[in-house]
Amino acid sequence: MAASRNARDTCSPGLREKASDMISSDGGAEPHLLTIAQAAELIGKRSLSSVEYVEALIHRIEAVDGQLHAFLTRTFDLALRRARRADAEIAAGGHAGPLHGIPFALKDVFDTAGIRTTGHSRVCADNVPVRDATVTARLYGAGAVPLGKLALHEFGHGGPSFDLPWPPARNPWNLTRVTGGSSSGSAAAVAAGLAPASIGTDTGGSIRVPASRCGITGLMPTFGLVGRTGVIPHAFSFDRCGPMAMTTEDCAILLQAIAGPDPADAGSVHADVPDYRAALGEDLRGLRIGVLRQNWEGEVAVSDDVRHAMEEALAILRGLGATLEDCRIRPMQSYYDIKTVIGETEILSVHHADLVARPAQFGADMLSRMLPALLFTGDDYVRASREQRRAIAEMQPLYREFDAFVTIGSGEAPPFDAHDPVAFWKNANHFTAANVTGQPVLAVCNGFSSDGLPLGMQIFGRPFGETTLLRIGHAYQTATNWHWRHPTLIDHALAPPVDEPPLLAGTADECDPALRRLCESALLSTTRCWLSCWRARRTRLPWLPGSPATTSMRSNPPTSSASVDARPFGRASVQSGSSVGELVPAGVDVGLCVPGGSRNRHVQRPHPPETPNRNLKPHGGRLVPGIPGTSYRPDSRGPIALVAGRSDAVHSSPGRCSDDQRHLRLGRRGVLRLWTENDGTPNHAPAHVCAPALGALIRGDKYT
Repeated sequence: MAASRNARDTCSPGLREKASDMISSDGGAEPHLLTIAQAAELIGKRSLSSVEYVEALIHRIEAVDGQLHAFLTRTFDLALRRARRADAEIAAGGHAGPLHGIPFALKDVFDTAGIRTTGHSRVCADNVPVRDATVTARLYGAGAVPLGKLALHEFGHGGPSFDLPWPPARNPWNLTRVTGGSSSGSAAAVAAGLAPASIGTDTGGSIRVPASRCGITGLMPTFGLVGRTGVIPHAFSFDRCGPMAMTTEDCAILLQAIAGPDPADAGSVHADVPDYRAALGEDLRGLRIGVLRQNWEGEVAVSDDVRHAMEEALAILRGLGATLEDCRIRPMQSYYDIKTVIGETEILSVHHADLVARPAQFGADMLSRMLPALLFTGDDYVRASREQRRAIAEMQPLYREFDAFVTIGSGEAPPFDAHDPVAFWKNANHFTAANVTGQPVLAVCNGFSSDGLPLGMQIFGRPFGETTLLRIGHAYQTATNWHWRHPTLIDHALAPPVDEPPLLAGTADECDPALRRLCESALLSTTRCWLSCWRARRTRLPWLPGSPATTSMRSNPPTSSASVDARPFGRASVQSGSSVGELVPAGVDVGLCVPGGSRNRHVQRPHPPETPNRNLKPHGGRLVPGIPGTSYRPDSRGPIALVAGRSDAVHSSPGRCSDDQRHLRLGRRGVLRLWTENDGTPNHAPAHVCAPALGALIRGDKYT
């Protein structure tokens, strides 16, 4: 805070005059509106010191971030120390390049040694890395100055969310609107003039969506061009790191600093890094650009403002000398399906240990996206991976025909309460195609709506065709002035109240009936093949009160003095005298077991109907393998445990109790589990249940 007070006291009036000489007439004369290129020229000439610039930005952050919530962690003291060092090095003739002395802020998924890296999640609220991420180290090596860590959607995925330790970032163009995600704080900070540069990540649009909605420029590089070591992963197959700034030229400067091989990143590509700024300034004559008109005329519902902005942008590109021609790629739903199966499976793998150990610390929106991946099988993942290879191969003829492609970016930013968590599973989008194919994409502002909100355009390139993208983006921005518009913010104002989006969490009683039916349908559909196989072999049918059942089940219905209320979408608790069958839909495989261990040699758990283990003799009840509605009498030495999913996921061997047997693996073919130790204390994880259902997911409520 001392650094902040100094900034307020020492920001000299002359600084604004120096800045005004470098800013266009419609950009204003405020120092926080300097682009990287403009500030670098001033600092290189020693017309502006890095300390003066940093102090001005600290003043700006303190004045307006209370309404934006862009920063999670501020590192002002560190920034001032590094700014003083940069000024000394430049004064000694050691100017290191265009980022020397330039402030930046990082999306809070990049490791920063000694500085908290949270992923905007309660799970990592106390995570302080001991090493810098590759991107962080390269920015430091270029002489850049860190202002802090920025907000995002939880772990770059779920959100916007209000059930996290920090609020979501607000859109500086309208504080009641979302920024888009997941690099939300990065876009808000750049658009509001809190920092001239940020680095975001993109797995399915996370750089491009917020760049479009906040009116800035964002670049998702080719897969493997920028190292990802030290970045909290989302999906290994799709994650990219890329620059976010006011202009295409600024993105070129940032990309120059962070691109290159990363030996510790298995996805890194050893490719030459060209001079990205060298291509800027060229016209577009000779370039062939494919127009993906199918996106906004057939696949995405867009406003008239978006259509008008796209047609005007295409006309400008033609006027700059490019040849434009409509072309088609596969439907966006196909790309989205590939990305969803692979991406959700991988993010579930990333967070598996924390999901088991502390599921209550995840936000509801994050859970609503991750947990349904429990329903994906290894076969699903392999098929999606093979389809990804086909999608990549299909682009090769188009690369020979076109130098680049254009389509819409994001439309007008919606209000917070318009966010529908279930929409992630229902609606495809036009951002995931490039994540699947590995292409680079540049997002630029191409207009404003009638409500004054930014609109965007995406420019796709061939793999490692960043120079062409930057050439097109720079030419377009030279011919237009959309990127010079800036939002108006009132100093020290508060964020206005907003209606928060619904949470997909809670108990069955709190769940919307229509959503519950959707969840049940989705869950049951995953067991259809298994059930068909089961019924075809005339094994035991699900037992429900009033439903058909086999003779053996009729003659010996399960009984118990205690059973589990196994609602798949709500609170589960041990209750006396109630029947599980009244609450579990037909076709959902449910079994009960007593946790094993050295103190409890009598283990009971469900088995595949095909290979029931006849040697297990549970206390006080029949062994009915994996039958929905079945109850077992709990062992007196420990509470019972619930296992739901597909019965072929559960295995056991008589006479021994390994950890794998006692604790069924979360995520294996849709297993839902609840367990405690024999004395009632948690064993490796709290007594929580994780429900593999779309929406209406349990957020780590404790069960007794």
